[in-house]
Amino acid sequence: MRQAAPLAAASIVALENMIERLPEDHRTAKRLATALHKIDASNVDPALVETNRVRVSVRVSPCATWDLRFVTHRHIGAVEVDKALDAFADVWEGR
Repeated sequence: MRQAAPLAAASIVALENMIERLPEDHRTAKRLATALHKIDASNVDPALVETNRVRVSVRVSPCATWDLRFVTHRHIGAVEVDKALDAFADVWEGR
């Protein structure tokens, strides 16, 4: 795993300094998943989002499916989620 060190570092910071904040990050991720589901129900099932990680299935081409991963954290709030949702909706609807 080439990303083990950054993941471990982020985990240590979260466990040492951000425990109280994790429920807010989980709610933000659930909000993101719910809104993406409203854009297209095949994107994500909000019932499967229990933490601050949201995996979104998007069809990039007719023969391949790829996943996007969104992770919420202390720098991601309602404003950032709204911007991401607007951009995603624009792309998804071909605007």
